[in-house]
Amino acid sequence: MHFGMTEDAARIWDALTKGIGALGLIAGGVWTLKKYFDDRANERILAAERAKSAGIEARKPFSTKQLELYFQVVEATSGIASGPWEQQGSPFRRLLASLLGATCARGR
Repeated sequence: MHFGMTEDAARIWDALTKGIGALGLIAGGVWTLKKYFDDRANERILAAERAKSAGIEARKPFSTKQLELYFQVVEATSGIASGPWEQQGSPFRRLLASLLGATCARGR
């Protein structure tokens, strides 16, 4: 059976289709490698962000307690500023000597 194509034309078409198939395989391989490395880079970024978030969450109870103590200090200092030192100094000294000092030392 003859389709009206010479043997040379058939060889050219055969080489072209094989070449296009090979180019498709190469392009698919390049795309797969690019996607693989992009996904690895994105995973590293996400892991770093997760680690940063975990660190913030781990410090949250400490920061909450520190903020609570700061509010107590502000309250004690405002009492000192508005009244005699002898009457208001005791709560401030107690806060400064106990919890606040330990909290500030641990936070650094």
